Amino acid sequence: MSLVFAHRGSRGNTPENTLAAFKEAVRALSDGIELDVRQTVDKEIVVIHDETIDRTTTGTGLVEKMTLKEIQSYDAGVYFDEKFRGQSIPTLKQVLELLEELNFKGILNIEIKTEKYFHRGLEKRVAKIVNERPLPFKIVYSSFNKKSLKLIRKYDRKNEIYLLLKDVPKNKKIILKAQRKNLYNGVHSSLGKSIRNINFLPNLKKPTRLWTINKEKDMIYCFKQDFDIITDYPHMAIELRKKLNKGE
Repeated sequence: MSLVFAHRGSRGNTPENTLAAFKEAVRALSDGIELDVRQTVDKEIVVIHDETIDRTTTGTGLVEKMTLKEIQSYDAGVYFDEKFRGQSIPTLKQVLELLEELNFKGILNIEIKTEKYFHRGLEKRVAKIVNERPLPFKIVYSSFNKKSLKLIRKYDRKNEIYLLLKDVPKNKKIILKAQRKNLYNGVHSSLGKSIRNINFLPNLKKPTRLWTINKEKDMIYCFKQDFDIITDYPHMAIELRKKLNKGE
């Protein structure tokens, strides 16, 4: 059965990468949750997608040039809707604690955002936070940056790593080489370009997850192909999966 991952939490109806978004993802009974991590100037690991806080908060500035205190002084919810005023950019540790409190039992996908700015020591700190104590849910890592995946595997050998790609057919050679050498546990790719080569995808030996699947027709395609999906609308995807399963 295809798994449904909530993209940056339940991004479609809550402010992305906030505690509110992760609560909603759990409420929707998501099989997995995806989030992004970066490092602050004072070496804290925060959950945010962009290089800057400009788009998703009331502040401005590069994450890597700001302290945790500075970053969390800005509101990260009001840009989405006034009812989310008071949300702040959380730390990875805060998210792990929240998911424990909510009794989440699925998979947490931690995307390491180092494709543009490489944060020295980020991978080691992420692995340390993740492995401080046993967690009731599974951890997997993903990144576009192969160096980051190599480093995270060095510091955390027990959890899986996934290579992020924007175009699976274009990267056939990379994927096949990675499979032969067992470099990654699977691939996360965008659907839009991948769907051009339907015959290649089902033959991948490693698990494939596709992003960002928000349209019903794309969800149906993925479910019929047994692909896991990463979506902004986990509740919608899970309800659709139920209907499809009943119709079998």
